[in-house]
Amino acid sequence: MEGIFWMGILAIAFLILDIFCIIKTIEYFKIKKNGICCYAKVIRLDKNFTRAGYAYTPWFEYKTNSGDWITVRCESSTSFKNAFPVGKKIKIYYDSENPDKYIMDKNSLYVQIGLLFITNIMLFCTGG
Repeated sequence: MEGIFWMGILAIAFLILDIFCIIKTIEYFKIKKNGICCYAKVIRLDKNFTRAGYAYTPWFEYKTNSGDWITVRCESSTSFKNAFPVGKKIKIYYDSENPDKYIMDKNSLYVQIGLLFITNIMLFCTGG
């Protein structure tokens, strides 16, 4: 009986993660369709130690059409130090109404779809 309880908790957790992934994917397509394309420059790379090793998180800077400079910390990290070398230019799309919201050209979509796929499998496995 206790096992069923924990399976239900896991199913709810994966369902919440699934909903989050769907919202982020919709947001991605909204910004991709209506956003403004520009190139952001990697200005800094934070290095953090995790259980899996080092994680590198880039900081980007880009100029909006209105002339404002925006500096943002990437939402995701990578274990590959050379993925975002300082000075590299990355193609992004930013939300014209909220310039702090941006997406990278393709990478973030692949991660979101992958998470959505994995959470659906886990939800199915837990009987949710």
